[in-house]
Amino acid sequence: MAAQIYAYKKKKNKMLFLAAGLGVLLLLLAAFFIWKLLRTDNQENLLTFSFPGAVNQTSINLYQDDEAARNLYERVESLLFSESGQTWNSWYQLEARLGEPPARLSEEILVSDQLLYGQYLLEKQDRRSFTAWWEAFEITFLQMEETENDAPDTAGYQLNTQSVQDAFRLLRVLGQSCTLWPDRSRQEKFFTLSDNLLASFETGFPADIEVSVPTPEPTLDPAASPTPRPTDQPVPDPSDQPRREALSLSSLDLFTMKTLAETDEHWQALYDRSLALVLNGYLHDDLPLFALAWDPETDSYLRFSGDAAGVNLEASLMTLLYLAETGQAPQRSLAWLRSELINRRALYTAYDIVQGVPANQNESILSYALAARIARITDDQILYDQAIEKLLWHRATSPTSEALSAIFEVFGQDEATGQELIRVRADHNLWAMLSLD
Repeated sequence: MAAQIYAYKKKKNKMLFLAAGLGVLLLLLAAFFIWKLLRTDNQENLLTFSFPGAVNQTSINLYQDDEAARNLYERVESLLFSESGQTWNSWYQLEARLGEPPARLSEEILVSDQLLYGQYLLEKQDRRSFTAWWEAFEITFLQMEETENDAPDTAGYQLNTQSVQDAFRLLRVLGQSCTLWPDRSRQEKFFTLSDNLLASFETGFPADIEVSVPTPEPTLDPAASPTPRPTDQPVPDPSDQPRREALSLSSLDLFTMKTLAETDEHWQALYDRSLALVLNGYLHDDLPLFALAWDPETDSYLRFSGDAAGVNLEASLMTLLYLAETGQAPQRSLAWLRSELINRRALYTAYDIVQGVPANQNESILSYALAARIARITDDQILYDQAIEKLLWHRATSPTSEALSAIFEVFGQDEATGQELIRVRADHNLWAMLSLD
């Protein structure tokens, strides 16, 4: 009987112990869920940005040589990236073959390059590197605007640039980062910057570039007697040409506007206006690209800059990329791009606006990377493979080259020595990283 009582008490104590343990566990779980609820409330994510063109958003296969992407990144990082400042210098010039001129690192730090790197880190989902980069970017490139009545926590933030394209890319980067990793501070800055940018469009489309306007040639009067003879005209100096302030069509990030419209209805009207402005800037079917800019003062398009009637391909492809991201890319434009890569085996910096043929023989390295991003969005395997093949053709492959594995360009000759000048540019390589990896 005593043994039974002892066993009963032992069993009861064990049950009490288990009940107490379960109670503690439930309290801990309750505390966790309360903390989670409060944390979610503090970091409520109102943003749902997608990642058009990222490798995990497409059925397109990556270029098979993954080592090429890794080696490219490591080489460019060693040449252009300052880890202490988390910034990219705009270019690195290699030492010429005979030692003159020597190697040079540009002191120029462009906002656009930094934002491309931020986008790359987001697409790689590298949270630690992105956080370090963002903290440095905020200190360096965002200025806080306060009025006498503003408290520090409600002060406005403004990007230190006049570029509309940079302003939109900053919103894209912030929106995508808050989609991946909700953060109250970044989200507040996102909405402040969104309001600032929207306000800049309230009175019409703002200007963000200067465009050289073609100088009209003098008109001869055929009825004049005697008939005037043509005279030799000096080649106009571009610096003497009339210039107009205009808005680059490639600054209108339609994807970001469309996504912003999901959280702020005021953006919907601007998206509709911008989409119409871009689509009406279509040139013609023989050259299915887009005008360079819109002149708010004259309410007209500026199709190119300067006297040479050459359409800037890089600006046009950036415009086409934004259209593709919103499902609005003209099929004729996509077919033209594919045809150029297949038939001409190259993309050039400018195309004659009338004849539609290359206006020069200078290849556009950036256009290959943009074409690859467009191909990912439109699920065009042929276009992607052709663009990546041409992009990687511009890699340095010599084992003795300081630029080995990086994308480089020959941009001229040194006047004193006649040696080729070779640069590794941040924008070329950052777009290559976004297209490869």
